[in-house]
Amino acid sequence: MSDTSKWIEKVFDNKNLLIHLTISSVCFLFGILLIISGLVKFFPPINPYGYTVSDVAGNVLLIAGSVLIILSVVIYILGSRRTQETVQQIKGGISYLYLRQYLSSRVDAKFDAANKSNVIPTPKSVANISYLLSESISEIALLRTLSPHLILLLEEESDDRIATEIVEIIGKIKIPNSEKILIDNYKRDYLDLKIACVIALGELGTIKSRRSLEKWLENPYKLDGRLLNAMNVSIKKLVIPYEYFMVLKNQLFDGKIAKNIRESYVQSALIELGTDEAIDVVDAYQLSKAEGLDVGFAYQQIIAKKGR
Repeated sequence: MSDTSKWIEKVFDNKNLLIHLTISSVCFLFGILLIISGLVKFFPPINPYGYTVSDVAGNVLLIAGSVLIILSVVIYILGSRRTQETVQQIKGGISYLYLRQYLSSRVDAKFDAANKSNVIPTPKSVANISYLLSESISEIALLRTLSPHLILLLEEESDDRIATEIVEIIGKIKIPNSEKILIDNYKRDYLDLKIACVIALGELGTIKSRRSLEKWLENPYKLDGRLLNAMNVSIKKLVIPYEYFMVLKNQLFDGKIAKNIRESYVQSALIELGTDEAIDVVDAYQLSKAEGLDVGFAYQQIIAKKGR
């Protein structure tokens, strides 16, 4: 059974709403009828056949009717909370179905755009390319309204591609207190989802986000190049410029990190940073390659030559 079918069954199999409203309504209607029957003696025209109700019977009917009406109100009040939960569940189920369809169409559109683009690193890897899809202001506003449903959906989502879309949206609309679920989803073995989690944490910009990113950067040589690049982008948003420079410098000088990653993602980030210190680091790396020097020694030579 698909996830959608399970959700539909879960939503519409809940009979609580119908049961408690039915019982409450029946009690209320019978109560009204009994009260009317008890009042017949006061309104002879109600009974065209001249049927009369004794005083005792009339009082019994009035009491029984009143009790049923009170009982119907009590049943309604006691069940109101559960009724609200049921209604919210139904609304949530409908929102779930629409959201899943929307997210699925986003995945298809993104993969289609990725396959037609020469910019994407790999045709089947589409994380961190938000420029392929742009949301309207009204669409963003609607997604913010549905943010609680997005979080619930992410908790149960088994499709990594759909989960990646949800995480990207969480980052774009900055859903508060979503760090934990992002950190949990980073542990899943799907590169695009990991990248999306890293970018979303950078967008949230909280202390908890920074701590998580710094923890993951303790062993940068274990990271894929695009994942390392995404972490650098997010870290840049959360630290002062000098701290970001030091992060990139340490990565470029770290021989444990693959050479192609250092020369592409890390070196490009330093060049993009564009400060004098960043350019010195890049020059030192290039000098060490050209002359076979230790990169740290080459860096000291450049620093000494410039009198810094």
